[in-house]
Amino acid sequence: MFSLVSLVSFALALSRLSAVEAKSLTVVNSCSDRVWFHEVYGSFSQVYGVNAGASATLNQPPDNQGVAVNVYTGCSDDSATSCTTGGVTNNGGASPFIRAEATFVGNLVNYDISPLYGYNRAMKMTTGDGNCPAIQCTISSGCPVPGPDGSCYGPCCASADGCLGTNNCPFDSTPAYNHAYGAPGVNSDFYHNACPNAYAFPDDDCANYGHSPDLACNDNTDLTITLCPAGGSSNINACT
Repeated sequence: MFSLVSLVSFALALSRLSAVEAKSLTVVNSCSDRVWFHEVYGSFSQVYGVNAGASATLNQPPDNQGVAVNVYTGCSDDSATSCTTGGVTNNGGASPFIRAEATFVGNLVNYDISPLYGYNRAMKMTTGDGNCPAIQCTISSGCPVPGPDGSCYGPCCASADGCLGTNNCPFDSTPAYNHAYGAPGVNSDFYHNACPNAYAFPDDDCANYGHSPDLACNDNTDLTITLCPAGGSSNINACT
């Protein structure tokens, strides 16, 4: 039979375990308009329409299953098949959209911001642990290839017409990434300078620009994606 001390100790241990294993994926719309978040992993695909100033809790992906959250604007309805930027029929980047990516593994979450498909809203990613770095991508001006509604076509796109959707990244045939889905594109330097902690090209890592787009957090894997956050892009050197 448990003593009172044992029961208290057991309860405290459970409390600590629950805190350590906390997992959630939340989106916050701090923009002035309704936006649509498209969550995709494995065979799962769901669109969440979120009003200005509101938030939503997305489905929790299984461990070791990478999840992508695409951002669309100006959609005609919550099916998000017809949108001003992005849309479920434009996942290859033919219409620009920014993406958040994450993978949960036990008590660890890896997370990054990917503008490889373009940029249509500023994005920030934070975790439930204040000691883990927040990352943000905000482009205020100067898109090399402007898109609709203030958006920017992706770093591989030399022109709007050349931004074709293929597999894991928009593929621009004029001149494209230096090799398919890997090396820097024609506007990767712009994206790196504007958003040092976001992907400027698919193989972006410490060996290239010296800033890793991938961040990780242990012990509290509550992940929040905020659109139109205050402040500018983060500039964290995670290559130590």
